[in-house]
Amino acid sequence: MQKARAKFIGGLREILGKEMEFKTPITLKRLIESFPEEARRLIYREGKVNIVILINNRPMEEFGGLSTVLNENDVVSFIPPVGGG
Repeated sequence: MQKARAKFIGGLREILGKEMEFKTPITLKRLIESFPEEARRLIYREGKVNIVILINNRPMEEFGGLSTVLNENDVVSFIPPVGGG
């Protein structure tokens, strides 16, 4: 079975854990849709992706955004925006 990994930081880590494996091939959008609603609310704001998503340490936009097909051994990192104060 072909697998890839997703890594989570911040609030997503609290919901989904530090890391998870998932079966491939799968689109990035379908992977996100498999997450619990609480996690999806952190990823999307007003219908748009509100976090940085890296595929193999490169921005998802370089691969085609949410329609990107994730393949065996890919690593997807979900990084929330940094807040400060």
